[in-house]
Amino acid sequence: MRCLLFENAFIVKRLYTNTNLFTKYGCLAIEETGNKPFQKLQFLVRDWSYPYEANYGSGGGRKILDKILEISDGMHPELATLRKHIKSCFTDMECFLMPHPGFKVSTNPDFDGRLSDMEDTFKICIEQFLPMLLSAENIIQKEIGGAKVKVKDLVRYFKCYMEVFNGDDIPQPKSILAATAEAGNQSAVAAAKETYHRLLSAACQATEPYLSVEELEQEHQRCKAEAMEKFMNKPKMGGNELSEQYRIQVEQVSCQ
Repeated sequence: MRCLLFENAFIVKRLYTNTNLFTKYGCLAIEETGNKPFQKLQFLVRDWSYPYEANYGSGGGRKILDKILEISDGMHPELATLRKHIKSCFTDMECFLMPHPGFKVSTNPDFDGRLSDMEDTFKICIEQFLPMLLSAENIIQKEIGGAKVKVKDLVRYFKCYMEVFNGDDIPQPKSILAATAEAGNQSAVAAAKETYHRLLSAACQATEPYLSVEELEQEHQRCKAEAMEKFMNKPKMGGNELSEQYRIQVEQVSCQ
């Protein structure tokens, strides 16, 4: 889930510069997997000053978002394409219009976060917005490339993305796609090895007093076969050539 803050609703136009990178990546990811690469995009428009045009909250936000993403006749082709790509890359998009918190908040250098200094309208909207982000029914499991991602897998993705974004220049969409594919294959290898060790451990514990060498070899081959099936069935990006490099790691798994 992404939550982007804007000083004014009209600054949404600046979104296009940064979004262009991710929509290009999104298009490559769609070609690769056939799935939408991103799940939910949540806009939070700060200091909304036009409640007479669109009410505070998600209802007014939907009205503004639909208006901004509308494709009209005579629109520049690049802007029209960007709008199409944004819609095609996310499974869900929402927008929330937040009022100004009050001048006691924005102009007082001693403001310490107390609610009594905030405008009532702002506090009401905060109470509406936070459940949209944090309530259990609104928190969905992250998916990348059509596969559900565990928390420990996210660390692998973060490390790969950090390498791509650690330079001075904005990375190319293909570089981000390559990082995603690499992290996905690493995750698939880790899941396969975890399956292997879990199955082999269970087989050894179920046998008393010990396994013979022949029996251990049989269990090893059985567990490795199931681990390989786990690896092969996990959705991955990057094609067969990249996947083969990681398949070999599963093939070389050892009970020693």
